[in-house]
Formats: sequence, structure tokens, C-alpha cells
Amino acid sequence: MQDKNKKIAEQLKELNAVKGPVSPALLAYHRENTAGQKKVLDSIKEKEKTVPEIAAEISLPSWEVLRHITGLVKYGKASVIQAKTGYLKYKAK
Repeated sequence: MQDKNKKIAEQLKELNAVKGPVSPALLAYHRENTAGQKKVLDSIKEKEKTVPEIAAEISLPSWEVLRHITGLVKYGKASVIQAKTGYLKYKAK
């Protein structure tokens, strides 16, 4: 695993030499996005919830919660609980 990490670090150094370092704005965006995903994931760890329930609990707009939850489902960190009526519910894996 350490060999793989060293190889990635070398590739990043080469890329930084060619393209320059990552902009502070992009780093800030990534930090905020990661924090939002963590809030959503923490909210659905214990009990499945709908998007509006999650949004109300963590004080984020519903559209932002939906964006985070979509990514979490896509990458296997959360699952969809099918509902017969109303909103879908989500649960952390």
C-alpha cells in the first residue's frame, strides 16, 4: 500500500509542476462539500430519514441535501429505502 501511495504522491508532484498548485477556492469548495456529506451521513446513521427531515435536522437547504445524498448513494455510502407513498428514505451503510 505504501508503494501505491508513493506512486500517487510522485504523480501529484509532476502534475503540480505542470499545472500549478490547486487553487484556494477549489480547496475551500472541496472542504465545504466534504463537511456537508459528513453531516448528511451522520444524520442517517441511526435511523432512515427523508430529504426534508435531514434538511431540517442539519439546517441545509433540501436541494443541497439531495445533491449530497445522491452522491452518497452513488458511491455506496448510503442506501435508498423504498416507500409506498411520500418521500424516499435514506440510510447510511
